[in-house]
Amino acid sequence: MEATPPQWTRLIELLKAELHLYRELADLIDKEAGALPKSDLTVFNRLLSEKQQLVRQLQRLERERSDWLAAHGPPGDSPSLKALIASAPQKFADSLENCRRDLAAATRTMERCNHQHRKMLQHCRGLTDDALRLLSRQLYVQPTYQSNGNLAGAGSGGLVLSGLA
Repeated sequence: MEATPPQWTRLIELLKAELHLYRELADLIDKEAGALPKSDLTVFNRLLSEKQQLVRQLQRLERERSDWLAAHGPPGDSPSLKALIASAPQKFADSLENCRRDLAAATRTMERCNHQHRKMLQHCRGLTDDALRLLSRQLYVQPTYQSNGNLAGAGSGGLVLSGLA
């Protein structure tokens, strides 16, 4: 079924709304990064609630976009946005392509932020583990290696107590 101009306009509105929500999500992730070193649970809970709300809105818009593609897009099992843009009237194709490019950039930004946060969380967890070890006065056992490169076993005297890591 061929899409009418108002239907193309609706798709552009959906894509722009998605982009707006992704930008809001990026802002929340930046706030979360600022709160991570402080371990402020109140801030985390508030940000988590806001992120969940944004994700629900994004899921709703993505469903609407998928429904639009199914109803008006080129035939096929799962028409892509690129295929749709190729079949769109030129008057709408430029706006659609700009939205597609901006959404792809926003997705890459989210992936980069998630990667950085994962590293930061791993670092914070390591610091917490070290602090817990210090508080419980546990000694860290650091393995040594034999001359052939194999890990030395406890029975061979190959382990060294080094205090805290």
